[in-house]
Amino acid sequence: MAKAKTELRSKAAANLPELSEDRADAWEDACRWLLEMVAPESRPEIEQRLRHLHTGGAGLREWVATIAFRGGAMPSEVPPELM
Repeated sequence: MAKAKTELRSKAAANLPELSEDRADAWEDACRWLLEMVAPESRPEIEQRLRHLHTGGAGLREWVATIAFRGGAMPSEVPPELM
């Protein structure tokens, strides 16, 4: 059981971006990282939702905040149906 938890932690650590110490820069780093994980054709819409509060995307922004400020990780690829 402990070995499985260690492997999961290692996999999660491998999917963490290097983030700036500055909070605004960390947000931008996490946004860029998320955009790299989604299909290229989805990037413009996802970026719009991340950057403009009144276009939906609250869940996406929460995900970015988790990555930028709370040590969250992402899979190496985001399935299109999640976006």
